[in-house]
Amino acid sequence: IRKGEIHKLKELMKQSSQQGMITFDQALFNLYKEGEISYDDALHYADSANEIRLMVKL
Repeated sequence: IRKGEIHKLKELMKQSSQQGMITFDQALFNLYKEGEISYDDALHYADSANEIRLMVKL
């Protein structure tokens, strides 16, 4: 952040799930997978609906 490389944060968070960091889209996907929210809600509130679609397909 200090270096102004904010665009790298999302990718870093994706790679750091073992340390407990997840993106908002990953959290939404987890809620969908656990049946807490609908697929449509996950897509609606996602930062990237395409990211959610990709996670569901995998």
